[in-house]
Amino acid sequence: MVAVPPHVWKLVSITLAILWIVSLFIPVAAQQTYGGPSWVRGWELLTIGWMGPFIGQFGWFANILIWITLACLARTVGPSEGFTFWLAGSLLLLTINSAFWSTIPDSAGRHPIVAFGAGYYLWMCAVGVSGVALILRTFLDGRSREE
Repeated sequence: MVAVPPHVWKLVSITLAILWIVSLFIPVAAQQTYGGPSWVRGWELLTIGWMGPFIGQFGWFANILIWITLACLARTVGPSEGFTFWLAGSLLLLTINSAFWSTIPDSAGRHPIVAFGAGYYLWMCAVGVSGVALILRTFLDGRSREE
């Protein structure tokens, strides 16, 4: 099997970083408030997301792990298999946890989410695909070393 050139992984890393950054500036979710639905942007969630574990939502931690993953993808030599599977597995578990996100807390209480915006789906794509890409890179790099 032919190894994928390192510049391809750098391009994948840059593309996923751009998706993540764009997700910060577009609507992520509409919450039901007392005055009607109110859209929340990604950067707003990024600022309060660290409090997510208090309501059982741990997806915010993927915002840290995705940058470690993208750095690993952009490197000329990929990380060890053990680190890859820990990092990618953590990202995928956090993505699954975020799929069950249903409320947004604020100073007035917890508001149910009535709709998800494009920012939510871009974020999910960037985080999930980065984990899969890291596993794929490790698998393909290992196969090319065996040949």
